[in-house]
This record gives sequence, C-alpha cells and structure tokens, in this order.
Amino acid sequence: TDNNFGELRPATLSGTVFQDDSNDGTQQAGEPGVAGATVTLTGTDDLGNPVSVTGTTLADGSYSFGSLRPGTYALTETQPAGLLDGKDALGIAGGTLANDAASGIVIVEGQTGSGYTFGELAASTFSGTVFSDLDNNGAINPGETGIGGAAVTLTGTDDLGNAVALSTSSAADGTYGFGTLRPGTYVITETQPAGFLDGKNTAGTAGGTTVNNPLSDVITAITLPGNTGATGYLFGELAPATFSGTVFHDLNNDGVNDPADLPIAGATVTLTGTDDLGNAVNTGAVSAADGSYTFANLRPGTYTLTETQPAGYLDGTDTAGAAGGTPANDSFSAIALAVGQTGGGYLFGERTAPDLVVTKTDGIAIAHPGELLTYTITVANASLQQAGSVTVTDQFPSSLEFISADNGGVFDPGTGVITWSVGAIAGSNAQTVTLTVIARVPATLPASLRSVTNTVTALDVSGVDADPANNTTGDTDSIPVPADLYVLKTDNLATAQVGQQTTYTITGGNAGGQTAQGVVITDTLPAGLRFVAASNGGQLTGGQVVWNLGDLAPGATFSLTVRVVVEAAAGGRTVVNTVTATDRFGSFADATPFDNSATDATRIEPVFVFAFDTFHHFGSRAPHPGLLPHLGSIDVSREALLPLAPVYSGEADPGSTLVVALYNAKGEEIGSQTVMVDTGGNWLTSFTSSIMRDTPSSVRITLLPAPASYGDSFGHNLRAYFSPALNAGHFFETIRGLGFDRSSAPLLDGLGLENPLQLGAVKYGGELLSTQGTASGY
Repeated sequence: TDNNFGELRPATLSGTVFQDDSNDGTQQAGEPGVAGATVTLTGTDDLGNPVSVTGTTLADGSYSFGSLRPGTYALTETQPAGLLDGKDALGIAGGTLANDAASGIVIVEGQTGSGYTFGELAASTFSGTVFSDLDNNGAINPGETGIGGAAVTLTGTDDLGNAVALSTSSAADGTYGFGTLRPGTYVITETQPAGFLDGKNTAGTAGGTTVNNPLSDVITAITLPGNTGATGYLFGELAPATFSGTVFHDLNNDGVNDPADLPIAGATVTLTGTDDLGNAVNTGAVSAADGSYTFANLRPGTYTLTETQPAGYLDGTDTAGAAGGTPANDSFSAIALAVGQTGGGYLFGERTAPDLVVTKTDGIAIAHPGELLTYTITVANASLQQAGSVTVTDQFPSSLEFISADNGGVFDPGTGVITWSVGAIAGSNAQTVTLTVIARVPATLPASLRSVTNTVTALDVSGVDADPANNTTGDTDSIPVPADLYVLKTDNLATAQVGQQTTYTITGGNAGGQTAQGVVITDTLPAGLRFVAASNGGQLTGGQVVWNLGDLAPGATFSLTVRVVVEAAAGGRTVVNTVTATDRFGSFADATPFDNSATDATRIEPVFVFAFDTFHHFGSRAPHPGLLPHLGSIDVSREALLPLAPVYSGEADPGSTLVVALYNAKGEEIGSQTVMVDTGGNWLTSFTSSIMRDTPSSVRITLLPAPASYGDSFGHNLRAYFSPALNAGHFFETIRGLGFDRSSAPLLDGLGLENPLQLGAVKYGGELLSTQGTASGY
C-alpha cells in the first residue's frame, strides 16, 4: 500500500503586450494589443531544471506560458519595433518589476499567474511649416510659399524625465517634422531665416504658447501625449519692405525726374512711423551721388518720409511713390506699407531760383517831339532752373503816348502799366522772349522835361530770382532842350526930362539847348521918343528898331543899344518901350516864353528937378538949394561921401549864380557883386565894403547862365535894403513957368515894384530900412 504516484497540476504565466495610449500601465478600453511581440520565460523549476521558453503574442497581444512546474521564473519582453517602451505591470503571482521584465515570480503547483502586462507607446510627432506670410495673418493662404532651409529645434522633457533636444531644417516647401517622440512637454524654436523679418507664429494641434523675439520664433508649453501627431506648428515670416526714391534738381519743376534733371547728393531723408508690432520707427538716410536713397528691411506699418531742405536750393515739386501717401511740403505722410512691398519712386524735387535777365531799348538816345518810338524788350533765363510762369510789366511813362503792345500786352491807362503773361522760360538762356511796345513822343512837351525813362520788370510766379538786379531795366531817352531866347531892356532911368537923350540897353541870349535860328530883335519905340541911332546894324522901320542877329548857339548872348531923344509931347507921362525876340518862324517852343520880351517904363518930367535935403545937408534944417529950370539931366550936389550899405535879397533857382549891379540915375554902374543861390532858393548880397559915391537908382540882377529868372513874373520877390537909412525928408517941386513950390509926402510915398529894373516912380527904388528895422524912406 501507499504506493502512491504524486502528480502536479501545471501552472501558467500569462499577460498582454498592448499599446498604452494613456501611458498609465493599464490597458484601457480601446487600447489595442500588440501582436507578434516576443516574450521570454526563464527561470528554474522545483526540480532544479533551468527553464527558457520564448513565445509570441497573439493578435490581441496576449501571451501565455503553460505546463509549468512550480518554480521561480522571469518574464522578459523584447521591445516591439515601432513602439516605445511603456509602463509594465506585475500579475497576480507577484515578482519584481523592471523595464520590460518581471523577475522573481514564484509559481506554485497549479497556479495561474496572469496579468503580467507590457505597455508600449506609439510614438508621437511634431510637424509644421515655415512660410512667407504675405498678408501677415499667421495662416498659410493660397499663393504663400514655404521657406526652405530654416532651422527648427525641438527641446523639452519627456514622460520619463529625459531631456530632449532635436534639430531639423525645413524642406524646400517649408515643412518640417519631429518623429518618434515620447509624451512630454516641449518647445519648438525657429531660427529667423536670412532675408526675412519675423512674422506671426501659430501653435498647432497640441497647443502651446507663441513667443516672438528679434532673433528667433518660439512656441512653448506644448504638452504632447503619446500616439499623437501634433501638426500645424507654423512660423510665418515676412519679406522685408523698402522705401526708395530720389532727391534731384528739378529744372522744370514738374515733379518728374527727367533725363535733363540733376541729382542732389548728401540730402537727408528721415523715415518715421509705427510698424505692425506697434514699434516706433525713426531712421535716416542720406542721398547718394545719384540722388537716390533707400530704407530697407522694413516691417509693414504706417510711415512718413520727410526730406530736410538741401542747402542752396528752393523747395520744388514732390511726387509720391508706389505706396502712396499724403504729400506736403518736403514730406509724404500716411504711407501704408505692406509686407514685402517695394515703395519706390518717392521723389523730392528741388529747384534753384531762376535768373531772369531783362533788356530794353528803342535804339535811340534822343527822342524828339512827335517822334515814333519802338521799344524792344527781351527776357531770358540765365539760371539752369526753368522759370515757371513769368509776368513782364512795363511802367510806361506818362510823358509818352501809348500806341500798341504785341504778344497780348495789356495797357492800363490808370496805372500806366503794360502787363504780359509770357508763361515758362527755359533755363541756361535756351529761350528768349521778345516783346515790342510802340509809343509816340507828344508834339508839345513840358518845358521842364529833359528825359523820358521806360522801366520794365520780369518776375517768376515764385517771386524769387537768383540775381534780382537783372529783373528790372529801363531805357532813357534825352529830350533836347529847345532854344530859349531871353531879352532884357533898361535905360537905367526912373525919370527923364523933355529934350534929354536917353540910351536903351538891350541884352539877351539863348539859354536853351538848341540853336535859335534867324533871331530877330524888335524894339517898338513909343510916341514921344525920337530915334537917334542903334548899334549892331539895328534899323528903324515903321517905328520899330529891328536887328537881324541870325543864329544864336546855346549859351550865346547879345548886347544892343538904342539912343533916343525925349520929345516935348511926352512930358508929364510915362512912356513904355517894349522889345521882343523871335526866331525865324515867329514862334517856337520856348521853355520860358515870358522872358522873350522886356519892357522899360520911363516917367517923362516936364522940366522937373529934384533935390533931397537928405543928401545935401544930412539932417540940417537949412533952406533947400535953389532949383533952376532944366532941360537935361541933373545931379544932386553933395558935400560928403554917402555912408550907404545896400543889402539885396530874394529868391532864385537853387545853386545858380547871380550878378547884382547898381546904377545911378544916369545909368552908370556904381557897384557890382556876385552871389550864389542856396539850396533853398534864397540869396542875399550886400555892399558893406563900398563907400557909395552916388545913390543907387536901379539895380540889375542877372541869373547865370539863364538870365531873366526873377522868381515870379512880376518880380515881387526882389527887395533892396539900405543901412544906415536915409532920414525921412521932403522934396521941392519947381514947375517951370508956374513959379510955386510945394512939399510932397515923405519919401516912402509911391513905392512900386511892378518892374524890378525900374523900381518905383521916383528917383530911388527900393525899401529903405533904418538900423532899428523900420522903413524910413526910399
């Protein structure tokens, strides 16, 4: 008995190899088994026999090792291709867990050691694109192309705590990818591609945070699970935009850089504004030798271009370029610059001032009355700069008669201005504008007119000129001074006696600028005067003494005399003797026609004689000297020299020279002084150094070189003063045949200045002033 056969029920070890998508070591619903995975059982059974068996997982990933004796065993999984090592789990028989292995599993008789799982991970991936983002919106739109060769780096920490650092480059189409990744937290960094500016980045399907900086593009905090293809990680890049243009000397100021226009080097252009990231932009450029300037590597934004006015130039016409903008003086604002846009063609035209040169001539130097004048006006531009719109004005002199103006010249009679609008005038004297004005010199001109000046001015619409002195010119023609005859006449007597022989002196000449032709002097003798003789061939014809002097050159003078005898029929009245000067035509344009004739008035006394106690007895009360009948001239006897100091003053042409001559009653010169008229037209002369041996009866004042200038036509500005004064006195009149005496009024009676050369109706002409300044006699 008890011959027993002990038998053991076989034990088993089993489990699963599965794709642990949740990476938690437990097969969840939906997590598939891994078929064909190799699992090896090793160990030592209870009999001490080594055990080593290899199996392969079924389609559902399960594996099982059966018919096992009790013993101590180990399960080892060979990592399945294409999967990453996941989390493993011990079964019900326990043991010690290691990576892809469970050891120290003690199996007893008949035990079913199930639940030994090997979790595996399907690899995750990252993918995306580096691209040229034309509209800068962070998304790939039609027409936007990838950027090849861009460096992209993946860094982070996987689920096992391992650091990850992987690099790649974008393909030709801009795509990039990272494969066989364990779950973890990752960062994708792009190195900025050369030739591009940083654009907008977009996180993909696994999320993340986008970060931009000037040197790299980064997407951080990406949590990547297992078995995940994280796609759509985009790095948008921007093609740089540019501004460019030219600063140039715009010769015709049309805002276009024509072939003839000249570059301006060294001009400063400033770019300001705000880019798409909100950054302020402020940068400058200087124009090159060809006048060009460029602002490169610009982000999209809103900008302003401003030029600093180049020295030596005037502001010209500016032209906006391809990106548009609002033009202002030397600037373009509100320029919306797009991604990669070439904003070319921003032109800053500058100009210099035109240099208008005006000439005017009528081809003559002297304009004669009635002459037709043709003025030729030329306008050219000596500067390189075109004159944009030129106006020519001619200040027409009022002394001329306007006839016509060509080329649309408009004459304003009110202002006397002729105006032409001649438009643009090319520079470098390449164009000349010629204008013509026709005028006439009036037949009758003012006596004082000696020249006429016609002034013309040309101005550009800009109002500036490089040499304004050339903008205005004038043409001056001399007006010849006509012949100006003058004549003077005197007998140096205020009164004459019947039977007295008297000599009239006639002087004169030509004070004008032209020869007086065929000059005739005619002296009309009044009744009561009998002709005796005349000098210089003067002939008596019908009561007139006539001299034919022929031609008198400018400045020539003459002196003639006529001797007459006073006849008895003239006694008791004043005879007036008039002389005239004419040319061979009988009349002419004379600057001072009032001096073409002269009159001498003489009072004829019927045997009157005069004696003045003032000159004979000087204050005495003795009887007057006896007066005898007299048929000729008399002289007043004197016992002493006369202490007279005559002073004469008046008005005449400023700067002229006067000769003041004194005459006694017989017409003899007793004193002469020369005086210069001051700038105010006043003159004064005295004879203070003279001891008068006779009493002045008349004065002759000669204006050189134009005699006969007495102030006004009546001579009322001629005054004579005597100091010390004569005492006031009376005179006797003895009328022949009547035999009685009478006393007249004081010597101041009857003062008259109607004729400056025959002052008053009595012997003494002039106003006599005492040393106290009160009139006492004349």
